[in-house]
Amino acid sequence: MDGRRDAAVVLTREGRRLLESHRRHHTRGRQQEYYAGLRKPRELEHDAHVYRAYLKVAERLRERDARIERVALDYELKRDYQRWLHHRDRERDDYDGHPDRTAREIAEWAHDHDLPYYDDQVHFPDLRIEYRELDGRADHEDVEVTTLHYRGEHGAAASKSGFTCFRASSARCRGGSSFDPDLARDFV
Repeated sequence: MDGRRDAAVVLTREGRRLLESHRRHHTRGRQQEYYAGLRKPRELEHDAHVYRAYLKVAERLRERDARIERVALDYELKRDYQRWLHHRDRERDDYDGHPDRTAREIAEWAHDHDLPYYDDQVHFPDLRIEYRELDGRADHEDVEVTTLHYRGEHGAAASKSGFTCFRASSARCRGGSSFDPDLARDFV
């Protein structure tokens, strides 16, 4: 070890309750979700990279006076998809664990949620940033952080998705230059 110690800070249950108690209930659309504790310790390093990517996108949005309204993590998007996917199955006596949705229904759901559907599956970003432009238009940006482990089909799917991609090694893979020295510095 180089004498350095990495630390992570997470929200406690009490902190989450405090945030929830001060929430404005008159917001339009879905509200921001808050989480307490560490969800997946094995993914801590990846999550730190996702946060860094968020900061970069948030800075770019602020520079053009866009206002971030909500951030949705991949498991929120996947949870919503799974709820929809299995919604009709709950009432079936003959339910075998496999949803009865057709490929066309799934493709339509993906389209309705502005998510890519190809290779017979919906593709989810690590992070969706929902924002409002200065003129009042609502939009979102989907962000994916790729690592050295993104090889072959997984790497191709990430680049095909249309998501704004950041490589954990600091190279940006959609729009702009292929190397972002500021992002590289942030990762070091």
